Amino acid sequence: MELKGKYYHTVMPYQSDTSFKKQEEVLYKIECLFQCGYILPYKDINEMYPEISRHPWGSSNGDERISIALSRADQEPYDEQYLETNKWHNIENAYEMFVLNGASIVLNEELKRRYFLAQKGIYLERQVSEPISLDYMDAISIVPTSITADYFDPHDYDGRLKSLNYLNLRFIREINRLQIEYGYQVPIVSILTGTEFNARVRKK
Repeated sequence: MELKGKYYHTVMPYQSDTSFKKQEEVLYKIECLFQCGYILPYKDINEMYPEISRHPWGSSNGDERISIALSRADQEPYDEQYLETNKWHNIENAYEMFVLNGASIVLNEELKRRYFLAQKGIYLERQVSEPISLDYMDAISIVPTSITADYFDPHDYDGRLKSLNYLNLRFIREINRLQIEYGYQVPIVSILTGTEFNARVRKK
């Protein structure tokens, strides 16, 4: 899959301390997304699924805004200006902090025709002030680990990235099971290359 022009909403665990619990937390959050058909702002999440945690700093976005990210390859003049304005500070990068550290809903470029993407927050972040329909979901991206990389592409493992042991084969199988249960059919792709998951192990 070509990832140029895509947007990402990352689903991360914030309450769990073991790989299994992190996996269960993220799977539950994704199931809730599939169940309602939307990525929701926190005010709606808190009403419908009050047990779901949010990012410790999430309140800085308010309860009515959803954070999404774009990659550096797709940065816009606003992002370039952000870098210039903050060049003497530690730059917080939404793509590196979130998308490269979890599983993300990959949203297509038609999103910006339907929603107003406010240029707010940290570098490469956009904020949306209403629920985002999963009609715009093209894929689910994950960071391949040393265990799963062969199911994508031989070049799909970067040992420099944080180890994400919960993004394993069980996680992928469960995501596909949930897609069948809730009527979705999008590929699971490597965030590094866009290569789709292939259940047959590739020969080295």
